Amino acid sequence: MAKPLDPSKLIGSWLHAYEEDNDTERVFRPATAPLPPSRGRAGLSFETGGALSISGPQADDTTGSRQAHWVISGSDTIEIDANLFGIDGKQFSVRRTGNKLVLKPLV
Repeated sequence: MAKPLDPSKLIGSWLHAYEEDNDTERVFRPATAPLPPSRGRAGLSFETGGALSISGPQADDTTGSRQAHWVISGSDTIEIDANLFGIDGKQFSVRRTGNKLVLKPLV
């Protein structure tokens, strides 16, 4: 049986590095990582205990945020109880390699 995902690998603030996305995966880098200029980037802040802050650019060029919840549901899977990437309440496979966090919707 596989070990559950270590939540400490997710804790922290991440910015969407959309330049690195592919057709099925969304790539995030630490909020402190140097990223190319952008009009706005989506962000995820995973907190201990399952709190999640989702931020992103709004129509008026401000940054808005909303609260959600996340839970580990497998050895490499989390569930998020909010719309993320246009998908409501779905599971995502998670892979963390160094300063790169990759989320892949499981549909």
